[in-house]
Amino acid sequence: MNREHILTILYEMALLTGGATHAQPLIEKTLQRLMYHTSFPCGMFLSAIPERIERASNNSDPGRKYLLEAVICSPELAVLKGQVFTLPQSLVAGPAALIEDNALWDIKLPIHKRFTVALRLPVPENSLFLLFSPEKPVTDLPITQVFQPILNNFGKALDLARVNETYTSRILDDRNHAVLDLKRFRAAMDTSPDCVFLINPAIMRFVDFNKSAVNVLGYYAEELLLMGPQDVMPEYSEEQLQSIFYKVIEGHGAASEITTVHHRKDGSRFDVELRLSSLTQDDGKLIIIAIARDITERKRAEETVRSHARKLERMNKELEEFTYIASHDLLEPLRTVSNYCQLLKGDLGEDISKRAREDLNFILLSSDRMKKQIEDLRQLSRTGRLERQITRVDLNEIIREAVGDLEGLVRETGAKIEWKGLPFVMADSNSVRILVTNLIGNAIKFRGQAVPVINITADRLGDSYQVTIEDNGMGIEPKYLDQIFSPFKRLHGMTKYDGTGIGLAICKKIIDRHGGEIWAESEPGRGSKFIFTLPAAD
Repeated sequence: MNREHILTILYEMALLTGGATHAQPLIEKTLQRLMYHTSFPCGMFLSAIPERIERASNNSDPGRKYLLEAVICSPELAVLKGQVFTLPQSLVAGPAALIEDNALWDIKLPIHKRFTVALRLPVPENSLFLLFSPEKPVTDLPITQVFQPILNNFGKALDLARVNETYTSRILDDRNHAVLDLKRFRAAMDTSPDCVFLINPAIMRFVDFNKSAVNVLGYYAEELLLMGPQDVMPEYSEEQLQSIFYKVIEGHGAASEITTVHHRKDGSRFDVELRLSSLTQDDGKLIIIAIARDITERKRAEETVRSHARKLERMNKELEEFTYIASHDLLEPLRTVSNYCQLLKGDLGEDISKRAREDLNFILLSSDRMKKQIEDLRQLSRTGRLERQITRVDLNEIIREAVGDLEGLVRETGAKIEWKGLPFVMADSNSVRILVTNLIGNAIKFRGQAVPVINITADRLGDSYQVTIEDNGMGIEPKYLDQIFSPFKRLHGMTKYDGTGIGLAICKKIIDRHGGEIWAESEPGRGSKFIFTLPAAD
């Protein structure tokens, strides 16, 4: 070996180490060049495993484990690449050196027995090249000193290559995960019955879509790639859609929903519920994810429900009008019967028999009772037809007015009606006044032996107030609690308590029109609670 060889090796090593990105190619190429310039026919590269083995009882030379990473020109060892060998310290430890004791490797390494010389070239981090030859090389330079700077540079390049290799492996793993995620995303898109579009908002074009989009819209995939959202939603201009997308992007990916119409290739239209969200890609670019769900059947069902509701409302209105007119017309013949009975009673004077007088009195009493029922029926009908004026209503004021309307009954019975600090509700004041008057009047009417005591309270429940009117009256059998709000439902005979059984039906209708609920809780002899809900005013 001469100086020209050294310069050549240094040049080649500079080329090798400068572009090193993977450890194994760098190791093998360096080993090849070392063997070429030293004329050693066999070589290997071993990296130390950081684990000390126990000293053998019959061997004073402790060994160390090495991983065989590269082998050139030794078929016996080539098949053992990747295995671990325990080598004597005298063979592997120390600076670069020529070793002429083949007994050091003859047992441990199954190389050709004709190799009598080994060249040990250590690399930083306890790795080394071992070159083998049948004869000692002839050179005018000290080989061990010449190669040490080269080996130091190789060690640095090897460390860098291994770091790059780890980093590259990590990138490849990330890429594989990304590809797997993309495949899963694609599978999820294609199995979705909804139309899924990925939109580039900068150019307003579809960049991807699922199979449902192709099947539902009737376009070829190649056609959709040349189209944008404005092509399937022509009711929106491109500027309007960009404004919608901008709001979605401003929401930092938060989903937004709109109901609109999509157009198929054949010109037909269908209703969709469009869910929009944004996504920032790895390159920083934004895409809009649009998921369109066909809601044609839902719209059809909603229209059917609305149609039935309109029909039912019309029928109810006609029924209410008929009830009002019929009740009005029924009053005329009833008045006639009552008037003629009064005339007949006056004409007969004292000549009328006792039996005839009783019959006439019964006819007049029945006429008055029927007149009251018809008037209550008209009131029930009117409750459904009157326009409501929803305002902020003070329940305290309503109670005071109701108690004033019942002043005669209150004085007669000595009833005590207590309330304090009731809230404001959103309601029609006239309707609520009728409601409260009926409930307080019933509490006084169906009293027990004690003086009537009525307590009115209100509790907040979400957006509503639950109002309770509690009395100490005779109470109601629980089995009748579901029936008492039906028209003309009476639990007592007409001779004992006056009334037609319409009052609670009117109360229920008033509460229904306000979107609330009304019910009763009671036991015989323990009083009753009538409870209803009305929207809160605050």
